[in-house]
Amino acid sequence: EAGFFTNRQGVRDSYPRCQALMSDDGSTIVSTSGNDSRPQEIAEFKVWDGLTGKERRSIKAPLSDLNRLALAGNGKRVAAIGGKGREPGKLKLWDTETGSALFALDGPFATAALDADGESLVATSGTEVTIRDGRSGAEKRSLKGHKLPVTWVWISGDGRRVASNDGREAKIWDAETGKELYSLKGHQYPMTSVQVSGDGRRALTIDGYEAKIWDGRTGKEILSLKAHDQSEFPSAPKANDADGPEIGNLALSNDGRTLVSWISTSSDRVPPPTPVTLYDSQTGRKTLSLKGHSGLVSGAQVCSDGRHIVSTSANFADPIARVWNLDADEAALTLKGHKGPVL
Repeated sequence: EAGFFTNRQGVRDSYPRCQALMSDDGSTIVSTSGNDSRPQEIAEFKVWDGLTGKERRSIKAPLSDLNRLALAGNGKRVAAIGGKGREPGKLKLWDTETGSALFALDGPFATAALDADGESLVATSGTEVTIRDGRSGAEKRSLKGHKLPVTWVWISGDGRRVASNDGREAKIWDAETGKELYSLKGHQYPMTSVQVSGDGRRALTIDGYEAKIWDGRTGKEILSLKAHDQSEFPSAPKANDADGPEIGNLALSNDGRTLVSWISTSSDRVPPPTPVTLYDSQTGRKTLSLKGHSGLVSGAQVCSDGRHIVSTSANFADPIARVWNLDADEAALTLKGHKGPVL
């Protein structure tokens, strides 16, 4: 799992780096950074003005090890999970405008997501998915049906749909009734992520060598993209397009039309500095390449307006986040202030 950004969620990888997430309107960005050898230093948030690039505040978040982060669509609440390495742990939620902690839940929780206004929180523990009150953490509904531990979860902006992934299958739920709508299956290898567009019309599932685009209303497969580096999957079919996206690092835009790809590990095929690349989700063809980071790119997310992207650096020498204006094909803002690499 290489670190995905979709619908304001992030995951920290095994090497020291942090997370940066953008609100739906692009006005708020929350980021963290640190070093794995000093776990307490990882759990610090910086809240930025997404329009000016100015730091609004820094929030101390003393979790033992920060490995999951989720931001509400309006940017006013942020949730984090702290556990050893990638292990499940305590969940805590803060108000980004005041910096105050709203509540903490012992769990252990593996992953979490917030809806657009932060009023609904969805979290996973083992095979169970729970929908909770975003103000108090109180459980409202339990979604049961997974046979394996759930490793990824998503909630729509209006809080009406939930997607969850246990590696073998991804499930789409009606959050109001708790009913499973359909299951996405067909990957040869364990899925690492499920992502759904803001309107629920497109879904993206990823395993180590293949990404699939699905019709989010019917559950039918639309497109399959194969990985370039298949050293770990010798029996897998080869990639059709040498210029196609990096399967391990993909994010789906809020409108479901665009795939964003980045490269977080050095390779002979694409040596650093590496770009952020956009692809058409219907055809898999490249539409734009954004260059500006001095080293490897560790993560990216598309703003809901479809016109801005935030990307982050995995480089200790370049600990920044960049906000790109797609209309001008250039970096509109550079966010500096972290001491460690930013994701």
